[in-house]
Amino acid sequence: EDAAAARNAPPVASRRLPTLPIFARWRQRPSMTWRFGISALLAITLISTVSATFLSRLLAEQIIRHDAEEVMQFVRSFVAPAVSAGYFDDFSARERHDPLVRPVLERISAMPDVIHVNVYDLQRRVLWSTERSMIGRRLPLNHELDSALEGELESESSLMEDGAYLKPEHLFLLNGPHEFVETYVPILSDSGESVVGVVEIYRRPRALFAMAAELLRGVWLSAAGGGGFLFVVIFWLARRADSLIRAQHDG
Repeated sequence: EDAAAARNAPPVASRRLPTLPIFARWRQRPSMTWRFGISALLAITLISTVSATFLSRLLAEQIIRHDAEEVMQFVRSFVAPAVSAGYFDDFSARERHDPLVRPVLERISAMPDVIHVNVYDLQRRVLWSTERSMIGRRLPLNHELDSALEGELESESSLMEDGAYLKPEHLFLLNGPHEFVETYVPILSDSGESVVGVVEIYRRPRALFAMAAELLRGVWLSAAGGGGFLFVVIFWLARRADSLIRAQHDG
């Protein structure tokens, strides 16, 4: 009897949770305003991100390049071609030229923010270094050093690199600061027509990185602000057009 009564009993109405208006709207077909707004948001976000990334990269390159040129002028003003020619040309006679060249190199290594200095001859051999264990070694793969030996001013910075790799001469930086600028300065002969060696300088210019951080932050904030303003304007225009279309359709 109880089973029969249960079968004949009227069904109990299921309880439904109240639906908020904003979620009820999403159950319906989205309006033109929402479809256009989402498309505009994705497009503006993509364009702003790509533009800010490109401008940040370009700005960082210009900052590092300008800094490298200033370092090159400073180093060349200290290293006289007449003195450096004999020092770089003959490794066996290097000690004879040390009294003239060593004070110059020590003064360069004492520059503000300098971490480490290497001096190379044309055979990639380290003639002098603040890391004494590197003197006399030849470094295998170093594209920046190769370009500097051809007369090109080269620079590398943690501002431009993700630090995913380490070159042999970077080993001394493992326990040091993570922000650095590496500059390869070609040293010219007395005639100025050929390269006799390269001075490589590792620095941590805190003021330079602080200025770069401010400029890059300004680029991204400008991109975000401009993109946000553009989205608000486009969304308002789309909503206005959608309202006019609905009014004409209802009328």
